[in-house]
Amino acid sequence: MKRKLYLVFTVLMGIVIAGCSKDLEDEFIGTITEINGLTAIVLADEGEDIRSSGDLVEVSLSVSDNFEFMVGDRVKVTHKGQIQEKYPLGIETISVELIERDENPEKEPVDPEDDSAYMIIREYLKRESIEAFSPYYELLEFNITDYKEEKVGGKTEAEFLYTIISKNYDRDPDTAGYIKEAKESGNENYQQMYDEYLQPRDMNFDFKVVIDKQDSLTLYSNVSPKGVEWEETKMTDYILTENTGFTGIGYDLDYKDRIFPGMSDEEVSAVISKILDAARQEADKGKNFQLTEDLLKEYGIEGLDPVYMDMLNIVAR
Repeated sequence: MKRKLYLVFTVLMGIVIAGCSKDLEDEFIGTITEINGLTAIVLADEGEDIRSSGDLVEVSLSVSDNFEFMVGDRVKVTHKGQIQEKYPLGIETISVELIERDENPEKEPVDPEDDSAYMIIREYLKRESIEAFSPYYELLEFNITDYKEEKVGGKTEAEFLYTIISKNYDRDPDTAGYIKEAKESGNENYQQMYDEYLQPRDMNFDFKVVIDKQDSLTLYSNVSPKGVEWEETKMTDYILTENTGFTGIGYDLDYKDRIFPGMSDEEVSAVISKILDAARQEADKGKNFQLTEDLLKEYGIEGLDPVYMDMLNIVAR
């Protein structure tokens, strides 16, 4: 019998909100099958109430400041109780308690869903995202939401929103070109740019993946701001040539509703795709890309609030 190390270690949020009703909390026990940055996928035990909604649960490890979890850990997860019906399930994590760790694991646990279309797509996009973006950003999480899958003509088609949570690699923000320029010109937004430079940001994509009978994957992005228009794409399409100095678009989620007033996530993704396309065309003309109201009109990009347009960071390498 393998020797096992049994631990009890509870990780709680740093701030406890007074008066929070325990009636709103729930918990389950399961095994960590995967860790991506600050997010873990936990396979809930048979018999747990949450299994009525699904077996895999996306759990935030950001509630831990000084403890590192491992794949294979047995954990008790406490959450707010409301479950987001996606795959894996989404919850608002309150605490994670390590209850058992294998001291000498013989092998990594096998993900029970690793041959499903969802898992194939997730691993494919993770590989492609790392190849495309890791030279420029530190990648923290890869999330799929609003996942819908169907069989069409013998092929598997899946539509979903894909989010990469990333941050700039650690360095002095004043060495970044656009921040240095803002400082030198006395731009009123300089301090905000400086403070946000090393903060995590979301990159959001409206994607479809088609898996054919030979298990080949084709990726499509929705390029329509108001409807659905799928266009074949690659993750590297979101990275322009080094000569332009352009590597991506980021924005502070706190300002999303101001930058993109009244837009759904799908519409935001489509607008960003159009901006990327405009940047590519400007690069082909040998021009440095700068987001202006005139440029938006030229390329038919609608919906951005000009007052907050500067909050869209065109990130330089």
